[in-house]
Amino acid sequence: MKAIVKNIVKKTIGMLLSVKYNLSIKFNSPIKGQYGSLRFISDYSLKQFKKIKKYNDEKNVSVNKMKEKIKFGFVVYTSSMWNVDELYHLLNDNERFDVDIIVVHIDVENKESVNKEYTKTIQYFRNLKYNVIEARNIDNINEYDALFYLTPSPLNEQIINLINLPMSIIVLHTSYSYMLAGNMLKLDVGMYHWSLRFYTDSDYYNGLIRQNEKYTGNARYLGFPKMDQYYVSEKRQLSAKKVIIYAPHHSVNYKNFKSATFEENYQAILKIAKKYSKNTYWIYKPHPLLRGNSVLAGLFKTVEDYDAYENEWQCLDNAEVVNEGDYFSIFKGSDAMITDSVSFLAEYQFTHKPLLLLESGKEKYNEFGEQILSILYRCPGEDIDTIDAFVNDTICEKDEMYSIRKDFFDKNLSYMKDGVTANRKIYDDIKQLLTSEAAV
Repeated sequence: MKAIVKNIVKKTIGMLLSVKYNLSIKFNSPIKGQYGSLRFISDYSLKQFKKIKKYNDEKNVSVNKMKEKIKFGFVVYTSSMWNVDELYHLLNDNERFDVDIIVVHIDVENKESVNKEYTKTIQYFRNLKYNVIEARNIDNINEYDALFYLTPSPLNEQIINLINLPMSIIVLHTSYSYMLAGNMLKLDVGMYHWSLRFYTDSDYYNGLIRQNEKYTGNARYLGFPKMDQYYVSEKRQLSAKKVIIYAPHHSVNYKNFKSATFEENYQAILKIAKKYSKNTYWIYKPHPLLRGNSVLAGLFKTVEDYDAYENEWQCLDNAEVVNEGDYFSIFKGSDAMITDSVSFLAEYQFTHKPLLLLESGKEKYNEFGEQILSILYRCPGEDIDTIDAFVNDTICEKDEMYSIRKDFFDKNLSYMKDGVTANRKIYDDIKQLLTSEAAV
C-alpha cells in the first residue's frame, strides 16, 4: 500500500511540474526549476519529460550563444579521475570561456578517506596552477553557465548536486571509466538522461543507452577522453626488471557488486613481490577509496593500520606506491598487471601487455565486459599459486594470448586512427554547441 501511495504522489508531483514547465514553453521563457524535478516528470510521462528537456536544452544553448563570456566548471572529487586535461586547456585558451575546476566531496560512508582525497586533489590542481574552486566555498551556483561532471555520483555539497542544480545551467558528462559491470545495465541514472551531452566510453555503451526509454538524443561517442592520456603520455622508465602493477579495487565492503578480492591475497602478493625481488619491480596502485573501505570491511582496525601495509610496499627495494594523478606513463612502462578492478580490464588493453584478473565470484558483467573477459588471464582471488605462476610467466616473457588481445583491441577499443584525440573532438562539439549556430 505504501508503495502505491508513493507512486501516486510521485506522478502527481510530475503532473503539476509538467503543467508549470509547459507554461514556460508556451510563453518562451526559461524554465525555473531544478534538474531533480525531471525524475518526477519522467515517472509521470516520458513524452512530457522529453518535450520539456528538449525545450530546456535548446533554450540554454541559445542563451549561451549570445553571451560574451561563458562561465564553465569541471566537477571532480579526485585527481585520479581527471581525464580531460587537454579539454581544460582548450577551453581555458578560448576567450569565450572562463574555466574553473570545482573540487567536491563524494557522498560515501568513509568520510575520513574522502576528506583526505579532497585535500590531495585540491593540492594536485593548485600545484599545476589551475583555476581551483572548493565547492563548499561557492555561494551562488548560478554564476556558472555550464558544468562538466566527471562523476554521476551524489555529492556532499548540495549546491552542486545534480538534483538541486538549476535547469538554467548546462550539464555535460563523460564516463570516468569503461562501463563493463552488469549493474551498469541499470541506466536510470539522472546524469545520463538529464545532461545536454553524455560523452560515452565506448560504441557499445553509446548503443546501449540509446535503447533506454528515457533517451533524449544526448549520447555521443567521440573516443574515450581518459585514454587520450595514454596516447600522449611519456613512457616512464621504471626499472630494468619486469614491472608488474598490482591494482586492487575498493569494493571490499560492498554487498551487491563486489569485484574486490583484496582480503584474500593482499599479504600473499606482497610476499610474491619479495620472493621475486631480483627479477621484478612492483607498482602498488590501489583505488583511492580502498584505504577507507578496507577499514569499514574490518580488514584493518584503523586507516593508520592500512597506511602501515601500504608503507610495507613503499619500503621494498623493488616497489613503490602510486596513489594519485596520471598513471598511463606507468602503464606504458609496465610489463604486466594483476588486478580485480573492472575498468582496468579495458584500459590496460592499450598496452597490449598481459593482465591477470583476480575473480571474486560475485562479479556481473555486461556483454562488452564478457567479451573482454574472454581475452584475459583469470583466476580466483585466493588462488595464490596461479598468481605466482603468472608472475613467473611475466619474467619469462610467456604470453600465449597476445594475438587474441591485440585483435580485440583493434576491433573494439582503438579510436585514434584519425590522429584526433577524444578531448579535442569533445571541445569541438562544445564550442559548436555554445558559440555558433548548431542544432542541439
